Amino acid sequence: MSATAATTNNNATMMNPAARFQPTNCWILHMLPTELHVNILTYLRAYDLVSIQLTCHMLASPQLTHAIVVHTAEHVYPPELTRGFDTPSVAGTNHVGPLYTYEHLKSMEMLVVARVLSRPEPATGYYVSKSWCKAALQWLQVQQQEQPVKKKLSKKQQRIRNRRLSDASPPWPNVNADLLCEHDKLKQCGSRASRAKRRILDKQAWKVIKKLYPDSNTLDTFEGECIQCRMEEETRKKSQADELERQRQERKRPLSCPVVRGFYTRSRGVPQSSVEPSGKSPLKPGVYHVLPRAWCYKWRRYLKTGEGEEPSAPCASALLCDAHRLPLIPPHLESYLYGGTLQLLGTSLVAEEQPAPAPVASIPVVGLAPNDEEMLQVLRAAGLSPGEVASQRMAMLNMERHRAAA
Repeated sequence: MSATAATTNNNATMMNPAARFQPTNCWILHMLPTELHVNILTYLRAYDLVSIQLTCHMLASPQLTHAIVVHTAEHVYPPELTRGFDTPSVAGTNHVGPLYTYEHLKSMEMLVVARVLSRPEPATGYYVSKSWCKAALQWLQVQQQEQPVKKKLSKKQQRIRNRRLSDASPPWPNVNADLLCEHDKLKQCGSRASRAKRRILDKQAWKVIKKLYPDSNTLDTFEGECIQCRMEEETRKKSQADELERQRQERKRPLSCPVVRGFYTRSRGVPQSSVEPSGKSPLKPGVYHVLPRAWCYKWRRYLKTGEGEEPSAPCASALLCDAHRLPLIPPHLESYLYGGTLQLLGTSLVAEEQPAPAPVASIPVVGLAPNDEEMLQVLRAAGLSPGEVASQRMAMLNMERHRAAA
């Protein structure tokens, strides 16, 4: 051949790349033995083999297809998993013949997956998503129901069947997609959640699943959950604990003052250093400041537990009358200052003024107007105990006596 003719042929090949893939240029595939073709093609699934069969005429031989199916059933998968794949109940009545097809291989794969997932769960092995197993079994069931039925179905039965078939979707390529963390390792979860989301397969079953779904991540039970996620979780918990401790120290800072700490730890309504043991008034003479009890409770609870928002400065607006916005001493405080009660926040009365024990409904109201009875009913309806109602009654009586004496 001359140089001009060779150059012409090369240019024709470059201009028409499809000529490289003509059957006449694939003569080397014919030289390979059939056993080598079978060993190579059994690494693929039925879906991939069908695509190859449609694109390559040489690999569409019925004898080669039959040899691939037989080799897969006998050597690729365990025989106990593939037994009965060619029966009409599995492969259908339309796939019965002397030679196997890729429809038989597809039925075999469905049967193998169903038998693998129905095995008892071992103690150790490889993790598989339970949601994937459920989707796979539902999809396999739908594929079996798609075979034509012998008897004619009614319209209602046909609608139910179509709806059931449309609800199922093929399982996703990665069987552990919902079990992976951001580092492609086993995601952390509690013991109850792990039992609900994970399933364990033995080594043989995992090899079968891995062959059919090669994109799956291998999650060995001996490796456990992701170490990096665990370290990040511990770091996050430590940061939260440090932040809580910092906030607690910030809340406790006012207690460094002895006066504030004494008020914080006080169990009674008045400072013990100001109590007069004997005298007409229970307190020593001096100037005292009154704080709302609700504010004190909220302030102490915030310092102790941090619940709620930080209380603002104390406001004595609750001690002003609604009509004139002038200071109004609460009855229990006035009764304590005049010696009517022994404790500011208690219900103990002076001995000579203690009433006889009586039910709440039969407490006598002596020297009060009829509308004062209504006031006592309001106090009882507000949830005050009988002792607190009696304390309020005695405080009002003392106020009436002092006003009459004046």
